Amino acid sequence: MAQVDDQHIFDEVDERLHHDRMHELWLAYRGWLIGGLVAFFGALITYVGVRDYRQSQANAASDAYRAALSQLQADPAKGQDALLQVIGEHAGDGYGQLARLQLAAALMADKKNDEALHQLETLANEASDPALRSLALLNAAYAVVDSDINKALGYANRIEEASAYRAHALELMGLAAQKGGDTQQALARYAEAMKKGPPAGLRDRLALRLERLGGAEALKNALPSAQQVPAE
Repeated sequence: MAQVDDQHIFDEVDERLHHDRMHELWLAYRGWLIGGLVAFFGALITYVGVRDYRQSQANAASDAYRAALSQLQADPAKGQDALLQVIGEHAGDGYGQLARLQLAAALMADKKNDEALHQLETLANEASDPALRSLALLNAAYAVVDSDINKALGYANRIEEASAYRAHALELMGLAAQKGGDTQQALARYAEAMKKGPPAGLRDRLALRLERLGGAEALKNALPSAQQVPAE
């Protein structure tokens, strides 16, 4: 019985020591603990606030962009002004960059090529999306191909190898070479474009150009192996 009482006393002493130790730790570090909790919840509130703000901004940009496109169809002049407003308010995000691309197309339709080219060059330099950057460069090349072939080739050469629009750029390079009388260079560019796996319309044009310049053999050599028809 004495052993049980002694064990009970030891347990009480251990519990009291543990309680005193925890109390001392709390007094020593409560400032850090409270500060850590405040910082955690502050960061959480900030994160949620920033997320909701960005979502609201994205929704506002989307609505403004759609409204500008509708305005462009109803009244091109007012639509261009609306697109400029979207660009001014949302220049750094995707909708602002899409608005710049649409504005360039509208300006080209109005024969305002210099203004359109300015918008395309700005987009090519500022676009965060590689596809938009390539599309801006390609349209800039098309805009000046008749007036300044070297400038057009400069734009085309800036389109990266991995870009979905690289095949279009290679076609333009081939056309420039063909116009300059360099048939071999033109064939090489068309063949390189064909190996990029271009979309159907471009593939058909390339096939026609290859066959006209180099015959059936040139077309066969340019086709990826998966597309070649085996000899019977």
